[in-house]
Amino acid sequence: MVRTVRWTWLTLVISLMLLGVGPAHAGVGDTRPGAEAGFVKLDPIKYKFVIPLKKDSLDVPFTTTESRIFYTFQPADKSPETAPLFVFHNGGPGAATTANFFANNTAPYSINLGAVGKDTAGVVKNPHSWTSMGNLLYIDPSQSGFSYNVSDEIFSDPEYGSVLKKLWTEYWNAGNFNAFIDADQLLRVILTFLAKHPELAQREVVMVGESYGGVRVSTILHMLMNSADYDTNGSSFFRDPGMASMIRTHFKTGDKAPSPEVVSKQFDRQVLVQPQLSSYQDEEQGKLYWAKDSVIDDVAKAAKTTFSRSKAKCWWFAVLTKNTCVLMVYLKDYGRDRYDWAQRLDYSDDQDAYSNKAMRDVRILTTMLGVKPQDIPMLKKSERGNAYHTMGFPVIGDDERPTQDTTTLKGVFGSLDAPDSYYVSWNEVAYAASSMNLGSVVRSRLPISPDKDPLFGDMFLENLKYVRTFLTDAKRDLVIFSDAMAPALARHTGLVKGVSTREENWYETGRMSVTWKDDTTTHIRWPLYRDAGHAVAMTMPDKLLVDVNDWIDGQDAGWSRRHLEWNPGNARLAAWKSDDVRLRLTRPAVKSGSLLLLPAKAKTFAGVLTFRHGKKAAALRRVSLQREHLVATVDGRRIRLMSVAGNGQARLTAPGARTLNNRLDVDIFEANTPVGRLVERLP
Repeated sequence: MVRTVRWTWLTLVISLMLLGVGPAHAGVGDTRPGAEAGFVKLDPIKYKFVIPLKKDSLDVPFTTTESRIFYTFQPADKSPETAPLFVFHNGGPGAATTANFFANNTAPYSINLGAVGKDTAGVVKNPHSWTSMGNLLYIDPSQSGFSYNVSDEIFSDPEYGSVLKKLWTEYWNAGNFNAFIDADQLLRVILTFLAKHPELAQREVVMVGESYGGVRVSTILHMLMNSADYDTNGSSFFRDPGMASMIRTHFKTGDKAPSPEVVSKQFDRQVLVQPQLSSYQDEEQGKLYWAKDSVIDDVAKAAKTTFSRSKAKCWWFAVLTKNTCVLMVYLKDYGRDRYDWAQRLDYSDDQDAYSNKAMRDVRILTTMLGVKPQDIPMLKKSERGNAYHTMGFPVIGDDERPTQDTTTLKGVFGSLDAPDSYYVSWNEVAYAASSMNLGSVVRSRLPISPDKDPLFGDMFLENLKYVRTFLTDAKRDLVIFSDAMAPALARHTGLVKGVSTREENWYETGRMSVTWKDDTTTHIRWPLYRDAGHAVAMTMPDKLLVDVNDWIDGQDAGWSRRHLEWNPGNARLAAWKSDDVRLRLTRPAVKSGSLLLLPAKAKTFAGVLTFRHGKKAAALRRVSLQREHLVATVDGRRIRLMSVAGNGQARLTAPGARTLNNRLDVDIFEANTPVGRLVERLP
């Protein structure tokens, strides 16, 4: 209840603040100055995997297919030339960033169903736009969203069987899909974008990843920090000299790879929303789910049933782990969405379906992008060449059937052949090819699977030494269960001695702490989102924006822009028989009516709060917050006047009650007497 009140009030304040500083956005269907949308054309990339043998090594070369990677850029509301650049990556693999981060309450406009409601326009202004903090760059990974590949070879024989066979090779055998080439392509897009925007080329870059986007961000940052390892004669088993050259060019280091210290001067932060970080997460989640009194018991209870913990229920799913058994079988029986267990089963699917439809609507797309689709090169049918976007199955082809009109991309630009599609919010074939890589000879010989290989967790931890990190703690997400992150990372014993967490509460922010082998510690910002699932911005965009904004501003502890609000007038004075007891604020530092606004953590309230009874008075001076207590000086004596629980409920301590009784010459104050609630808010 406290949390709800707190963020309802906070939402109003931050919304007014943000709307006050930014320019007025254009209306539905209009373009916006400074907004961009387009494709970065990636020519075929030559790279290789190096498989170690007993006495030598085996080079396995690949050449990717030409890719056209879609991006959209949204400039900062204020001073875009000096604001940081946030680069967004969603997950899957196979999920479009434009259907997720971009669609759901981070961009200037939103097509989130909760935000749109009954608005007939189908798109609404977003009061929680991250453009209030900086410039935004959203990138659709290969074969997702608007991004597509081009191959003349596939269509050299137009017979459908031949096309399908070659498409299979493109997805499974050509080296187009694995975690390393995926990150490679995205990094090339980022560097190309920066090169074409010199006004942004040296700006701070904040990498933002959600779900599998955590793998993407970890891999991209590791490539940047250690580019020499990925060069021709590097130590990594993945080598792309072209990418290494682009990194050197960007950082202007000549023939020498930039050091992590040089890279981290620009790429110095990462915001990871419910991220996949370690291959151990699956196992640790399974342990927590099947433990006694687990969150799954709470989910079952909400569905008016029980968690049977019957492994036989999943026996015929041979590949299911204890974690995926819960996600794929039990939650379906409970009618709950695995991405947000407080929601019905189809909650996330409905949003994805709407995003997939809305992004094909020309008016909505223009509003979202701030750019007319007709002005985007390489989007029109006539400019796509021999493009493919799917395996060509009709069920996932260009699906605006059975009717078309001029309001859709297909209606404006014309119908595409089945292997191509203007937009694919979720490409399940790309997911399968990336995750399974069944056709790759390197899969069983090299650690290229984020689901199974600890290497990716190692990369995240190695980056952590140079990159300030923000992780979310969303309590309704079961796909990435927050409580499993720390134990999963703690299993990387080659790098860490331990990982601990502190959940956010009223007096201190959430924090994850990584203790290294040398006994030094790195702290990660870990704010709590009690009413959010996997996509935090879908249900708690207000708090996410505030938390990231505070963190970007350097207020990692989250206190110097916030206060704790205490209304003594709402205390249970009646229980004290207190008709004769009066409370008065004098010379307050900040106040609003009867509200006492306690300033930043460990700082004191520069006023006096006085309890009076007749001619007797107890004056509270130098009031401050000291962890779980409200401490004050009473008649020259420093005491712990109140204790404050995790929900903000304040109660008199025994010394506090005794002091007030003595100073006022009464016997009405008792230990544990409720004296109001403290609620966090912006000043």
